[in-house]
Amino acid sequence: MKERLRAALPYLGYVAFYLFTFALSAYWAFPYDRLRDRLVAELSTPAKGARTKITVEIDELGPHWFTGLSATGVRVLFNSGKPVSANAEPEKPATLELDEVHAHFGPLAKLLGKTKVSFWVRAFGGEIEGLYVDSEAERHVEASAKEVVANRVEPLRGLLGIPLQGVLQGTLDLTMPERKVHKASGSLALSATDLAVGDGEAKILDTIALPKLNVGALDLDSEIKEGTLRLTKFGSAGQDIDLAGEGKISLRENVTDSFADLYFRFKFSDTYRGKNDKTKALLGEPGSSTPPAFEFVPKVKQSKRSDGMYGWHLTGPLSLPRFDPYSGSPPSSATSASPADTAASTGGKRPASRGAASAATKREAE
Repeated sequence: MKERLRAALPYLGYVAFYLFTFALSAYWAFPYDRLRDRLVAELSTPAKGARTKITVEIDELGPHWFTGLSATGVRVLFNSGKPVSANAEPEKPATLELDEVHAHFGPLAKLLGKTKVSFWVRAFGGEIEGLYVDSEAERHVEASAKEVVANRVEPLRGLLGIPLQGVLQGTLDLTMPERKVHKASGSLALSATDLAVGDGEAKILDTIALPKLNVGALDLDSEIKEGTLRLTKFGSAGQDIDLAGEGKISLRENVTDSFADLYFRFKFSDTYRGKNDKTKALLGEPGSSTPPAFEFVPKVKQSKRSDGMYGWHLTGPLSLPRFDPYSGSPPSSATSASPADTAASTGGKRPASRGAASAATKREAE
């Protein structure tokens, strides 16, 4: 037996060497440029009925170990599809720039009828890593982000239209039964540290420019059920502002088409209002009965609540949100409060922007 094994060893060595050199040759000679073009075409194909056009660009694509791919210079461009008049300049798409992307595929999972991909992304000054599993029964996504620089996330910066400072962390756990987003369940959590907005020149929501505003720590927790993400915690008690919010986002296949129905309220601290002559003039000196210049803006005045906070209602697709002043209690569509509770909390009066909320709900249903 030993003699036969000894005689067969050279042949087994030749076979192993052949397989190794074949795999190595295929690994290095694989047409990665063609694969890159195919990926770009597939990822840039719009979903049926999607409002937002997504375009993907990849500078270079190559191997990463034996079961992975590595891409550099990845850009994801979002065009909201907003109508543009004949004389207006074309809309500049929001862009996510990813410095480096690694993806590893699970060959054993493929034998079991699943697609399993682990990924790592270097982007926005930080890192994102996670897992994607796809089968006939469901899709599952796990992801975590750390040390992300807020001002480098262009869609986030563009939402408010002002500079941002701060570091973001977050986790996502999402399961989609039957691979359908409207049945998804899971959770999303985000947190920001040393968050600050504004620079004294850029206007917040195209209304008024404020000196730099230190928000501090901001926490967001949410629960996802049957395709609806509902905020369970959102707020900050920062140095310069108190901020709170509630509401929901109805998820869509194309994330940027997801429909938001969110309500936010905030109040400037006396320390910030009395910070300097500019803040005193804009926001009113603490203890003064003189209306601040901030409230001369019609929308800001409409957003002033009886408790001194300012309320805003955000509705519409994430790619093209609409901000409306809302001086009443949170819209019933954004909270679990009953209509009776809402009427009681507003003294039986109809909130100023309830018509806008109804119109937004009608647009979502359509």
